Amino acid sequence: MMLKQHRVQKIVIIGMKANTCVDTTARFGQELGYHVTLIRDAIAAFSWDEMRATFDINAPAYAHAIFTADEFLNTFQKAAQQGG
Repeated sequence: MMLKQHRVQKIVIIGMKANTCVDTTARFGQELGYHVTLIRDAIAAFSWDEMRATFDINAPAYAHAIFTADEFLNTFQKAAQQGG
């Protein structure tokens, strides 16, 4: 409700447990109509298999973008310079 009140349209997700908490939050955000971006190197899990399940199998179904932190910052800065 607060995101809608503040007219947020895009969410950037980082955090812990890629294949549960992050995956569920991102999927739910997409279902609610948000543009979802995941920051790959700011998301963790307890195993590489959990990371692989999130980024290689699940995320392509709901994430609009998957970046590293550096890629995201560069994209964000370019968009800000262009007025977007």
